Amino acid sequence: RFALTVDVLRESMTGASPLGGVKVAEDDIRVAMSGASISEERQDVTLGGAWYGDSTVLKMSAGQSIENDYDARYASLGADVSFNENASTLGFSVSASDDILTPTDAVQYNRIRYAEKESRSAFLGYTQIFTKNFIVQTGIGINRLEGYLSDPYKAGTLVNPQDRRPDQRSQHTLVFESRYFIESVETALQFDYRYFSDDWGIDSHTVRTGLARTFGESWQVGVSVRWYMQSEADFYEPYAVPQLAEQPEYFSMDYRLSPYGAASVNVNMEWAFTTDWSAILVLEQYRSRAEYSLADIRLENPGLVDFVRGSLGLEYRF
Repeated sequence: RFALTVDVLRESMTGASPLGGVKVAEDDIRVAMSGASISEERQDVTLGGAWYGDSTVLKMSAGQSIENDYDARYASLGADVSFNENASTLGFSVSASDDILTPTDAVQYNRIRYAEKESRSAFLGYTQIFTKNFIVQTGIGINRLEGYLSDPYKAGTLVNPQDRRPDQRSQHTLVFESRYFIESVETALQFDYRYFSDDWGIDSHTVRTGLARTFGESWQVGVSVRWYMQSEADFYEPYAVPQLAEQPEYFSMDYRLSPYGAASVNVNMEWAFTTDWSAILVLEQYRSRAEYSLADIRLENPGLVDFVRGSLGLEYRF
């Protein structure tokens, strides 16, 4: 048995981007913005295929993502093998991506004109069905990145020095996911945990819990809550100190490398209005703060984001 998938995505975005932090008082940092000058479009096409045997599934995919200033080509290959009367499954996958960066306004803002980076990753997972209502999945993953890993759009001025990061990064993840179905109320409970670490000094913890319930044969509603915290990268600084005679080898004010915590609430609703078509509504509210972290954070990065996101889509099954 074979299955083929084609995913096509097109999106556009406009707005401003944080350049870095500027210290205006001892405990007051303000974020320097680029201004509402960013206009971005992205097209993504992914082709996937799978072969289903009695106890084995082979999967592969390849695709390309093109933006105004970014071109990524990627591929993945994986296999799942079931045993113990299909109650246990061992899965393994590998993936690779080769990316090209061509930042806009490179000459005007003293940015690089061209750079490359690549990533190679592998994941090993194990799934166990304990009962018809209870399932657990665990896994470990590694990811290796090499090439230009800095952000060319972070400021490169006297007040905000250029973003400079190592050209190699090793990442490790540990994943635990569980689902329990309560038949009497037709509700599935969810509890997930993810641990992440890398050789840049970042450690993070993610906890997600939620529930999903079906209503009749056409409706499914899910609600989940997610909490996240991370430590800072070894070379992260909340703001620049321009009077230093010699700048450090590596330096970044990127809020994504800062210490912080985050919390979000997600609501998913799906309506199957025919046997082939479904309408899907997703709503999410996200907040990030230093106070959401369990760690003692010296200064909160002013670039931390809050957002409310909504999406509406149609799905066709054949």
